[in-house]
Amino acid sequence: MPKVRLLVLFGWLGVAIYSAVAQMTELDRENWHKAVKVYFDLYPKKQVRSYRTNLGSYETIKSLELLALVHAHSTGVIPISKYALKPASVENAPTKSLVYFTSVIKPGDMLHDKMSLQGKTAFAFWKHQGHQFRLLHIDTLDAAHVTWPIQSLGEVLRG
Repeated sequence: MPKVRLLVLFGWLGVAIYSAVAQMTELDRENWHKAVKVYFDLYPKKQVRSYRTNLGSYETIKSLELLALVHAHSTGVIPISKYALKPASVENAPTKSLVYFTSVIKPGDMLHDKMSLQGKTAFAFWKHQGHQFRLLHIDTLDAAHVTWPIQSLGEVLRG
């Protein structure tokens, strides 16, 4: 009987893990891969250690998405991709955009301490569409002295 319960438990854990990963659309995942390539390409000597984190790794931080958005607004972001979306139903409706960007959370940042990153650097990967910001993923890597291609969030959204 305990073996059956254990299998059921692992089955539910698999569904929960799949659900957490499946929250990204195919386009989201494609752009997340672009973002990861940016991080790795800019690291010195291409020696990067990834700590395999995700949003669940930081679920104990109350209002993480809001705190990370405030951080992105105050420190700037790395633009990843921008797509023009034309509404299908109204001919003269304004074109909206879908924007992917990453904010960098480095040692010395207030959010860095709240996330208990212990000297590592976190990369918050975002999607902005309409008036909605959505935190999709957080990658955590070793800290390095890198000059990130940071732009203001407003500039990235307008650009």
